[in-house]
Amino acid sequence: MSDPTDTAPEELSIIGSKSLDQWDAEWVLVEGGFNVLHTKLNHTVGLYRADLAGNIMVIGQATESQRGGLRKRLADFRRPSWSARNHSAGWYIYTNRADLELWILPTGSDRKAEKVAADLKGPMIARHKPLMTFG
Repeated sequence: MSDPTDTAPEELSIIGSKSLDQWDAEWVLVEGGFNVLHTKLNHTVGLYRADLAGNIMVIGQATESQRGGLRKRLADFRRPSWSARNHSAGWYIYTNRADLELWILPTGSDRKAEKVAADLKGPMIARHKPLMTFG
């Protein structure tokens, strides 16, 4: 039997109604990646991840469900404006979007889901240590 003190604190904390391990198992690969408009993600909030050759490059969040959620946030990386690219991570996604895999971790579509997404971002970044991330 394993000793509960051997478990890292982040693995024991509950975010929303799930542990970090449970959330981490729910990432979904999105077909079309950063190259297409994902209208089905309208008003869905959560985290997104950009992977390159099996390496996690960026983890970010979309928390404005009423303004389009993940659909809007991901579309920002396709437009010729500075909306999502005024950070180095956003510029990285924009310039490398054809080569990156897009993974999402949806948390829902209401205020509670927005808070869960915001609460998940830090622990996921700490766990996966992406090369870049948004502040």
